[in-house]
Amino acid sequence: MLTEIGITPVWVCPFKTSDQAYDLCGLMPNELFINFGFWDTVPTAHENGHYNKMIEDEVAELGGRKGLYSTSYYDKDTFWSMYDQTRYEELKNAYDPDRLFPDLYAKCVERK
Repeated sequence: MLTEIGITPVWVCPFKTSDQAYDLCGLMPNELFINFGFWDTVPTAHENGHYNKMIEDEVAELGGRKGLYSTSYYDKDTFWSMYDQTRYEELKNAYDPDRLFPDLYAKCVERK
């Protein structure tokens, strides 16, 4: 993938979760994870998001989760299969019952 994307350096940041579960995204407590990222753009004739989608697919295949601070291109079904929609709705109902703010998918993928 590095030869196709061609961005260096690749930022590699290991982190360990605390002793509590991260139930919205399925990260297990007390586990070591690797956050990696590319901070650049790649000129391309491909569709918008082509390289991001490649990374999303690879991360999912490896059992990881893409950080939602970056641009995401998941369809709704894929997104909610990775980020617990039931748990999210419980939290949304508790803290934003009037739906004043966009939901997680709208913010992270639709960029509303």
